Amino acid sequence: MFSRGDRMSLEAAKQQSPHAAAFGIWAGAATLIGLATDFLRPLGPYALYALVGFAVAAIPLLLLSLVFRAVRGIGVFALIGAVVFGGVVALQSLAPHEQGAERGFLASVAPPLAAVQTAVLRVPPKPETRPPDMQEPTPEQASAPTPLPFNPDTAAFETALNLAFSAADPSERLRNAKLAVSSTDAAFTTAAINRLYRSTDPALRQAAIVAIFTARIGGSDIPIATIAATENNAALVNALQGAVLDVSSVDPVTGAIGGELLGYYFNGTIARSTIIINRSGMTISVHAEDDFVLRGTAQSSSGGTARVEIPLM
Repeated sequence: MFSRGDRMSLEAAKQQSPHAAAFGIWAGAATLIGLATDFLRPLGPYALYALVGFAVAAIPLLLLSLVFRAVRGIGVFALIGAVVFGGVVALQSLAPHEQGAERGFLASVAPPLAAVQTAVLRVPPKPETRPPDMQEPTPEQASAPTPLPFNPDTAAFETALNLAFSAADPSERLRNAKLAVSSTDAAFTTAAINRLYRSTDPALRQAAIVAIFTARIGGSDIPIATIAATENNAALVNALQGAVLDVSSVDPVTGAIGGELLGYYFNGTIARSTIIINRSGMTISVHAEDDFVLRGTAQSSSGGTARVEIPLM
């Protein structure tokens, strides 16, 4: 026979067990929703909205639970939601470089997921922000005498290039790297890209690759060379003969790229030293090597693969 104390303990455990299970299920569901909001980050800061909503709800509910026990469960639910979504927001803010705030934490650390995000959400490249003195002229300015071409002082870009390697803050280094490759002096820009590309910092190499792709917009195409093939992908190898990347858009912040490949639109992403290109019926995944060549594989939707090289310079 159970004593009265034992029976009371059993009854309390029975009452707490459903609540514990419900809290566990909600914690799992909130985590999945948090991951979804991180994937959807390019469309809006949904994780931040959820964090604010749950935090605003949790505080008064937990205070009320001190008086009314009936609302304690709802308060705990809100608290769990605030903790989960707060973690997502924290990861996005701690993600490498600027991509966490733009594309979410997972896409910033996993290049394949960034490519999926670009393809699914159709992330459009951001228009390049020009300095105030390089903005499009107003009608009044257009009618005025044409000023001399803007010729920036190369010394300022040299300083920025040096800061890209010496600054303590990673975001400051990346900002200066982007400034250095924006020089209108072709010789200096080429030298800056060369130095950034050979850096051991993946962010600086990414800035160099983005600058190389950006320079190809409206200019020469980027050729793709087939190096090796297997017996089951003759069609893929034949399709890649003479193939080139006609780059039409590059987002300097997210690394999203777009253009034309073999008569079809392609989209992709530059994430650190990895470049993924998605085109109808084909995916190309390459990695930047030290000799300014992207090496990797092309895979068709039928499963055929081929080793490819894409020279950058």
